[in-house]
Amino acid sequence: MLCSRSYLASPFDRNGCTEWLGIRSILCIPAAESKACTLHDPFHVVRVANRCLDTVRRRVQNELLGHRGRKDDPLYRIRKLLVSGAERLDERGSLRMLFGLRLGDPDDAVLGAWLAG
Repeated sequence: MLCSRSYLASPFDRNGCTEWLGIRSILCIPAAESKACTLHDPFHVVRVANRCLDTVRRRVQNELLGHRGRKDDPLYRIRKLLVSGAERLDERGSLRMLFGLRLGDPDDAVLGAWLAG
């Protein structure tokens, strides 16, 4: 359901926006209907997903090797590929990412976070 500006209403602040985990959302209540919908800013949703993925990547990196990422570490080398959209990766990028995950992520925790995001 699409909500226009005339439907905006929220008890949380005067602009009709609430914030949760850094995600700006808008609660829309249509006047004629009793159902409400929540709209989220796509930029902030992706930002939170990328932050969670990076946290998992750093945790796995530190557990496996005992230090922060260095230039020769497999997960550190693919950190930019992980936050790129899958539709933006070419064949070479996809193969680099999968190879880096195979080498640096034995329990598939980073892969699970990437698939969830």
